[in-house]
Amino acid sequence: MAEPVGFVGVGRMGAPMVRRLLAHGYEVVIRDVNDAAVAPFKEQVEIREKGGGR
Repeated sequence: MAEPVGFVGVGRMGAPMVRRLLAHGYEVVIRDVNDAAVAPFKEQVEIREKGGGR
């Protein structure tokens, strides 16, 4: 299995890119300072908490 793709920022540009990666079967990890931006992805991706780092 391929390594997950990490995305910082899932706003106006990031969200469509994450949706496309998910549609093509990629495992995606996201992080965003805006909780509302990550809400649509909560069931589909791993979400890194603010300030969590590695």
